[in-house]
Amino acid sequence: MLERVVIDSLRFAESRDELTLNVAMAELPRLAAALSSTQGELQFSLRGMEIGRDQLGLHLELTGTLQLACQRCLGGIFFPLRHARMFCLTDKSPENVADEDPGVDFLPLNQKLDVLDLVEEEAMLSLPLAPMHATGQCEEASGALGLRKEPSPFSGLYRLKL
Repeated sequence: MLERVVIDSLRFAESRDELTLNVAMAELPRLAAALSSTQGELQFSLRGMEIGRDQLGLHLELTGTLQLACQRCLGGIFFPLRHARMFCLTDKSPENVADEDPGVDFLPLNQKLDVLDLVEEEAMLSLPLAPMHATGQCEEASGALGLRKEPSPFSGLYRLKL
């Protein structure tokens, strides 16, 4: 099991530190629950930086290939994850931050920021709401599952309605 990575976000950004790790999908339980398979790894890079004058931030990049369940056929579908987000560090309360620029993501200053929690949340936010194979690809997957291809016995009821 991977040891939790905890940083002081302000010190990390001030010193322009960089953290790059690979984490197994199974090590991220909330993300693993949304996947059809926990095989593989998620790579991430977190960098501290100065965003503007007197403004510090964190830049997070995620890459990996996730296996999701197709919502049409329930077969596996590979989703290439490429996600990047910039966070401005702030000591303001969430109510005051809401009035700031809506295009900027704010992260509260935290002396004990769990990096894996941040990575897991960002990975989950980047997942599609309803992953599906491209049109026509599910038929092959449904045949592999042994689903019936003959017409439904209820299809004749439509003719009686006429």
